[in-house]
Amino acid sequence: MHSSSFVLLAGYLKLIPVELVQAYPRHVFNIHPSLLPAFGGKGFYGMKVHRAVIASGARYSGPTIHHDDEKYDTGLILAQKVVHVHPDDTAEKLAERILHEVMRETIVSSS
Repeated sequence: MHSSSFVLLAGYLKLIPVELVQAYPRHVFNIHPSLLPAFGGKGFYGMKVHRAVIASGARYSGPTIHHDDEKYDTGLILAQKVVHVHPDDTAEKLAERILHEVMRETIVSSS
């Protein structure tokens, strides 16, 4: 028999059923590639987030770890890590810095 303390969602694009969220309050977490609440919600995932950040002219972005709830990207924020958006950044460069340079640190700091 195996047991788990939590569920960590990364790149999962569907809403978790309300029954599951309610059955395991504060045990379902999501990783989002922007500083929520900015660039969050339905349709904001993966490279779409980074493209939107660049297109908006935002000076900062970064990953967010939050509790999952009945809506997209609205749960209690547990950790965020600010990443500066450089003037010459592309969505790909920004994604690289967020996903490969600071994501692990953000996950560890949320535990």
